[in-house]
Order: sequence, then structure tokens, then C-alpha cells
Amino acid sequence: MSGKGSTPRPFSVDRSTFDDNWNRIFGKKKATVWSKYNCPYCEQAKSLLKMKGIEFEEKKIGDGYTKEELLEVVPTARTLPQIFLGDNYIGGFDELRQHLQGQA
Repeated sequence: MSGKGSTPRPFSVDRSTFDDNWNRIFGKKKATVWSKYNCPYCEQAKSLLKMKGIEFEEKKIGDGYTKEELLEVVPTARTLPQIFLGDNYIGGFDELRQHLQGQA
């Protein structure tokens, strides 16, 4: 600090630099949602992620992705959605809701 009566000078950081640093330090979890058409639980999962501000990539079976591709990633999958947060497998919508409730 400089002498008496000096006021701290404001500094500015552009938003992308701030976001990059925040995500590096605190971890921004991008979700992956395996889904299908006409799936109410898939829609609820995507809505919950949006409400929590979590970015996600949707992999929709029948729209560029196949059931076989899903089973390569989650061999035990029998229902949709199947959700990952980052590299962590969460499960379906109920598991996602429980997981996010544990994070205030």
C-alpha cells in the first residue's frame, strides 16, 4: 500500500479469464446426458441441470447416437437418462437429483 489516504485502485478482469480461473480452481463440471425422444425423466434431468447452471452435452439416441454406443459407456444401462458429471457417473434422474441436493 502506498501512503496515507490512498484509495485502492480497482482492477478489471475480463469475464472469460475469471471463468477460466474459477473453473480451474473450483472445478466446473460439464454434464453429459444420454437421452432419447419422448423421455420425461430426460427432460426433467436437463431442466434440473439448467436450473443449477450446469452446462451439459446431450447425446440423444436416435439422433446421432445409438443404444450400442451408450452400452459401451454404461454396460449396465437399462433406462434413460444416463448422466455423467465430468468423468463421474451419476446414474439416472433420481440419482442426479440426490447428488445435487447434497451440494447446497
